[in-house]
Amino acid sequence: MSPGQTVTVRSECLGRQSILPTVDFEVAGIATFPFDPESQLTAAVTIADFDRACGSAQDQADLFLVASHGSVTPEAAVEAIRQLRPDLYTFSNDQLVSRFELVGFSYFRQISTVLATVTLLFSILLTSVLLTVSVNQR
Repeated sequence: MSPGQTVTVRSECLGRQSILPTVDFEVAGIATFPFDPESQLTAAVTIADFDRACGSAQDQADLFLVASHGSVTPEAAVEAIRQLRPDLYTFSNDQLVSRFELVGFSYFRQISTVLATVTLLFSILLTSVLLTVSVNQR
């Protein structure tokens, strides 16, 4: 497969196989999606092409990813999107990672504190039992 060729697709929209007829798409480029398993067949399409493949007119997306390039910084891209579409929640990768560090990982910190405390108490209990047994044997 190479750019410019036509590929025929039977879509699986929203986790269920479609009974819609197949749809032809022209390949614009070949990409690697880093988090997809090898067996996953993934395509990046426009919302209009998605609607054509799925037979719907949703005209909405839950998540929309944008890549900045050239001399444009991610923060500048976020600000430009905010000015164009103030109704969207826009974040850069750095902002999301900072947010996860503050809030998202607090659950794991709490769990690790509880596990460390239980381990410490268990080791104190085990040490006291061993000392009691050794004193009673003498």
